[in-house]
Amino acid sequence: MAGDRRKPGLDKEDENLWEQVTENLTPLSKKSRNIQREDAADPGSDTFAGKKSRPRKATLPASPPPAPTPYVPPRSNPGQMETKRVRRLGRGNLSFDAQIDLHGMYQKEAHSRLLMFLREARARGYRNVLVITGKGRAGDTTNEPGREAPGVIRRNIRHWLNEPEFSEIVSALSSARPNHGGDGALYLQIRRARE
Repeated sequence: MAGDRRKPGLDKEDENLWEQVTENLTPLSKKSRNIQREDAADPGSDTFAGKKSRPRKATLPASPPPAPTPYVPPRSNPGQMETKRVRRLGRGNLSFDAQIDLHGMYQKEAHSRLLMFLREARARGYRNVLVITGKGRAGDTTNEPGREAPGVIRRNIRHWLNEPEFSEIVSALSSARPNHGGDGALYLQIRRARE
């Protein structure tokens, strides 16, 4: 019957189910019911009549939001040093302002010493530095506890230079020429200090 608008009544099975669901419920206290009634819309209000509800009063936060921090664009990772500069450094036409020798150090010590060295070089206005990492001991396969694999500084230095504290200082790098250590050394170009 398409035209029948009566609500169907609950059959016996639905009534039993409803009793099972509601038998363990406890009624809300009067206080809880009053809070819920205030939040619910009144059936006679404008909301149910299809009209817009009245705007509620805006509440101000207890304290103002913190001021936004100024945006500082991140520094890019060091790029490859210009070929012309590498040639000039290799030939001795362009001198190094400073150099540091890291080979023989443990990784943690080398990392912190390199960072201090680069910060000092930048503070002094240096532009070209030589970093000697060492190549590691050939054929050294010792697995002694507490001892790092050979050439650990050489393998990790490029990763270190991509870290934010290093890339803030170093703008470019290149493997050194054989007369300055070859694979066991790097030429680094230092960024100018910000004014």
